Amino acid sequence: AHSLLPAEGESRGGVFTNRLFWIGVGVVLFVHLNNYARVWWPDYLVAIPRRFDFWGLRSLFPTFARGHGAWTLMHPIVFFTGVGFAYLLTTDVSLSLGLAPFAYALVTGIFMGYGVRFGGRVFELAIGRFICAGAYFGFFLVLVYTGRRYFLSVFRRCMGLKSADPVEPHAVWGARVFLAGSALFVLMLVGEGMALYLAMLYTFGALILFLVLSRIVAETGAFFVNVPFSPCIVLWGLLGAKAIGPRACLMVFMVSSLLLIDPR
Repeated sequence: AHSLLPAEGESRGGVFTNRLFWIGVGVVLFVHLNNYARVWWPDYLVAIPRRFDFWGLRSLFPTFARGHGAWTLMHPIVFFTGVGFAYLLTTDVSLSLGLAPFAYALVTGIFMGYGVRFGGRVFELAIGRFICAGAYFGFFLVLVYTGRRYFLSVFRRCMGLKSADPVEPHAVWGARVFLAGSALFVLMLVGEGMALYLAMLYTFGALILFLVLSRIVAETGAFFVNVPFSPCIVLWGLLGAKAIGPRACLMVFMVSSLLLIDPR
């Protein structure tokens, strides 16, 4: 991304003097102009396809073909904007984003062969939702463990206690606002009739979701990350509908529909 900005003493970024960059711009511009011109003169021009169909090869990869998302992966669409954004990411992040859907389709295809279904909607008790929730929880534990010394110092200063390490004032005030907001959110849920333990668990689940999501965006620079699960599903699956109760169950689903319907 720094190549787009001019260096010290220069008037333009280094990428604008790169011949490969202008070759890529020319190819993309030619494809779009050609396809646009074909709309006006379909008898004289041939459209350059950006979508491809590899579904006929599914017999060669039966395990992959029955996996979750295989239909989309075998009907790829070339989005030049996505290719351009991938250039702004680090190489390992771009490679991971490219290979992960294929690996997921292969793994889910293996499980589908044994009758284990991974699909499902966001508010549905599906195995895939709990796998994603477990991954986020594991990521959260890694963040807490690696930053335990700093977090402990911040919260000690937040409570007015001394800490061995210096802490920035904005971090201390941020922790205070976080604790106050979390407590207020729990009290609002309790005030509506939800049990205290359930309100605390739901707040903790929402904290994990937003913390890990923001960390992924900050570390990778990914411009679009979607969370395919909700804390209400995790509570429903772990505790059961009878333990939660119909009123509290409806409440956590309503709150999730308002605040966590499509976190990204």
